[in-house]
Amino acid sequence: MLVTQAIIGHHAVVRRVAMMDQFCTGLNTLGVLEEIRNLPSEFQKLFVPSLNFKTPSYLRRLLKLPVDGNKKCKDVVDRLLRFVDNSSEEGNTAI
Repeated sequence: MLVTQAIIGHHAVVRRVAMMDQFCTGLNTLGVLEEIRNLPSEFQKLFVPSLNFKTPSYLRRLLKLPVDGNKKCKDVVDRLLRFVDNSSEEGNTAI
């Protein structure tokens, strides 16, 4: 019984914690994690499927991405913005 509980606990929690940590690290790299923590109600609309406010222009207004002289950073920001511009609520993207 304890082994079963441990396996279920691992699949339900532990595996997802690692994925969420990676997701948060990526958001932090882009400087978005702090914005999400400061404005959770605004960003909730992006992560809760029942709310349909996810338009490219809405996302662009929410994102305050770093703009500096670093070419790699600029490339990442450009790609992210291109992805946002080409996205749709149906999940179709063209990059």
